[in-house]
Amino acid sequence: MKDCEIYDVVVEKGHILAKMNGNRVLIDTGSPFSGSSISLNIVSNQEEISQLTSVLIKEKMEEVVRETVRLSQVDFDDLLGMDIIKKTNFYLNLKEKKAIFSLKRITKDKIFIPLSITAGVPKIEASLDKRKAYMIIDTGAFISYFEPKSVNGKSPTRKQQDFYPMLDIGKFETDVYEMEIDLGGEVFMIEGGILPLKLREALKILADTSALLGNSIFQKYAAEFCFLEESPFLNLIPLV
Repeated sequence: MKDCEIYDVVVEKGHILAKMNGNRVLIDTGSPFSGSSISLNIVSNQEEISQLTSVLIKEKMEEVVRETVRLSQVDFDDLLGMDIIKKTNFYLNLKEKKAIFSLKRITKDKIFIPLSITAGVPKIEASLDKRKAYMIIDTGAFISYFEPKSVNGKSPTRKQQDFYPMLDIGKFETDVYEMEIDLGGEVFMIEGGILPLKLREALKILADTSALLGNSIFQKYAAEFCFLEESPFLNLIPLV
């Protein structure tokens, strides 16, 4: 059996889509669950959940996919979430337009950032304007999001339209702020907004943070999410 699978990816309106078995699939590390028709040949022993739970998740994910397509106006067939991704070492290189899912390490360490899986999604420790911050790495988010206290005293640079397909949130608008982020010693500026209160509260309960690191960083870095290591970590490789 092969120990890796390689797919072409494209970015449309900030969404990372893989071409998988004839389908367009949204790669979303911010989602604990995948859509109903997604699988990887190298991944065996799917999560054992009750038949009722499986049906409920399947129905909910079908709704999430429909709503995301409608709100984003990006056409895709299904969603690849963390229930499958976490069973691989996941490498993403937007410059080469490739996504690799492997049972072995793919890259050598460059910028080493420990990560944990909290509430089914990956979370890292970063520094925002020299203050410690915990952030969910969300490849499904095209901008980052900060906790409100992080932007106290800052002036927004612009406004941004975004959406969330659940919790009856739909489309929303946020002020956008610029902040300095330090990831494993790499320091650069990122833009981010503030999530709607209902979503912030839900994430705070589930993951103890409402800050998200969006996929814009993958314009600067290739990344390997080393989920299969004894102590999982994120490896960032500067794109040149």
